[in-house]
Amino acid sequence: MAWTPIPAHARVEASHIARLVDHIDDDRFDEILLGILQEKGPAAEVNGFHYAARDSDPLPLGWYGRPHGTANRVDRYARGYHRLDPTLHSLPILEGQETTLVDVLRADRIGDATYRQTCFENPAFSQKISVAHAAAGEEWTILNVYLGDQGVGQDTIRQLAAFGSIAAPFLRRRGHGTRSRYERVDERLARRLRSRFPVLTERETRVCALTMIGKTSGEIALALGIRAGTVITYRRRAYERLGISSAASLVAEFL
Repeated sequence: MAWTPIPAHARVEASHIARLVDHIDDDRFDEILLGILQEKGPAAEVNGFHYAARDSDPLPLGWYGRPHGTANRVDRYARGYHRLDPTLHSLPILEGQETTLVDVLRADRIGDATYRQTCFENPAFSQKISVAHAAAGEEWTILNVYLGDQGVGQDTIRQLAAFGSIAAPFLRRRGHGTRSRYERVDERLARRLRSRFPVLTERETRVCALTMIGKTSGEIALALGIRAGTVITYRRRAYERLGISSAASLVAEFL
């Protein structure tokens, strides 16, 4: 299935919208959201991300799920698995208009075995429904609903997508006020490194931040969408600029 528009007249119960409104500013919002989705179909997990641009790294906005490891899956997706997601590769380029689209990704469409096993096979998810809402410019809010049941009909998918089209702007609204809550450790380090070592380029700064939290060259390459050899080159250049020779020295200089 490819990205398709969600009809503007899609029906959503007023009581469900009221429940989202009631919990928009509290910690139970994600749990309430999944509960409503489960009333419409076999939803096992839900998460949401904000993309400042179509090809930018995602910022997690919220998540909730019954299977163990929901937060870990969200973190790994944000750090690199999103680059392996076929739905993001096919997200259309818009010219500023507001729109809401839906796509369904089955596990067998995923080429990368590690991503497929971590986010689908191990938690026993058969597919995910992604609802993408573009409010302005290139910014996207994407709500993902993971299903455990193989035999979900088109009517159920339409119901889940219709409600997702309403829920996505709620996630966006929550994200505006809580960015620092979800900011990753490496992002906080990168901000401080930029201030502490302005001589570093942006890519060198990102590589150093990820190095400081113990990521391998391979993991950094996946997170940044570059080759492991390129990571090593950026790290070497950063160390040369700072007059150091190891990650331990980098930490010492930073402190």
